[in-house]
Amino acid sequence: MASLAKVAAALAAVVALVALACTPPTGCTPGAVRACQGPAACPGTQVCPAGGSAFGPCGCGVTLDGSVTIHDAVDWANFLDGGYTAITGDLVVLAPGLATLSPPATALGTIGGRLAVDGNSSLASLEFPALTSVGQLSVTSASQIRLVSCPALIHGSVAVERNAALTSLELPALETALRLSVLGNPGLTGLAFPALRHAWLTLDDDAAAASLALPRLETVERLDVVRLAALTSLRLPALVSGPVTVDRATALVSLELPLLASAGSGLTVSNAPALLRLALPALASGSVSLAGNAALTAVSLPLLTATGALQVGDNPALATLEVPALRTAEGLVSLSASSALTRLDLPALISASALSVGDDTALTAVSAPALRTLSGGLVVGSNAALTTLTLPALRTVGFLVVTDNAALRQCVADGLLLQLAPPPTASFSGNTGMPDTCP
Repeated sequence: MASLAKVAAALAAVVALVALACTPPTGCTPGAVRACQGPAACPGTQVCPAGGSAFGPCGCGVTLDGSVTIHDAVDWANFLDGGYTAITGDLVVLAPGLATLSPPATALGTIGGRLAVDGNSSLASLEFPALTSVGQLSVTSASQIRLVSCPALIHGSVAVERNAALTSLELPALETALRLSVLGNPGLTGLAFPALRHAWLTLDDDAAAASLALPRLETVERLDVVRLAALTSLRLPALVSGPVTVDRATALVSLELPLLASAGSGLTVSNAPALLRLALPALASGSVSLAGNAALTAVSLPLLTATGALQVGDNPALATLEVPALRTAEGLVSLSASSALTRLDLPALISASALSVGDDTALTAVSAPALRTLSGGLVVGSNAALTTLTLPALRTVGFLVVTDNAALRQCVADGLLLQLAPPPTASFSGNTGMPDTCP
């Protein structure tokens, strides 16, 4: 009897576990919407009732095969009467007299094609509380729209562009976007995508956006932050890989990418005249271009070992440039018009396509003691204070140009040519440092 009691108890425990696994999680925020879960899951959604005890049953609704165009309020009402929770094609909204677009909380969870509001002159708000997936959300040139809200949207491309009155864009659940473009919306004062992990992301000419939050963004196909004139700081704490461009962010003071290890085709930071802090402590590979950052005083790339190209130019306050680990560059390594820098040290560099140093008026020394090969050329020109050119291991150069370095002795250039085999095409002039004798 004792053994039978144990078996019965074990069976009861198993039944309880199975029941627990099949029961929706208890406790939810009243009014919250989520994609269907559990054995009855479908493309629809579940809504948390007023009591907040548990999510309700799946609203599986009806799938509409094809596309729909809404011309007026009657079309919209007829569409809602269909109770659709999924459309395989597009939902295009023309409806010049429609002021709001907001289906019920249980309606329309999936749109296979586009949800498009393009050129509408009357719509003030677009709210799709149950939408979890869309081919593309497109809201463009809608002159009166102030609110775009899809709080449950997880996947889909998004284009929100040239909406003069838009003040709020709410996509709190969006995790992945093949393309996400927010462009030319002058009323947006902040941009936040708290759940976004992966995207091709373009943020351009949103002039009033003073904040940009991407706390979970890990990888990008591209990230372009362009002409965000009010943005003062940008920190991407989770980003580990992908090309990044920050351009014409004229108020930007601080840019931090603490985990970025690979910049792929390139990291570009340009025309940010207020930039004081640039933090790239983990960057190990990828092209780097830093240009036109008038206030930037220091750049440190402690882990950068391989690059497509390293180009640093027109940063007049730059006094420190540290690249201690850089070994190879498939393209150009260039320093130009950085009038505060006194030394260029490349202690680990072994090979590059080309090395160019020009118009650096305070530069006194260039040192690359391990450099052996420049498959393209070496160009050193118009560096008025340059006295030292230390390249003892260099043996192969495509061409050699050393010109107009007023403090550099010509014998330094001559000695460099003698150590190269075979001798490259060379051009020397204007190297008038004295005395013109070398050890």
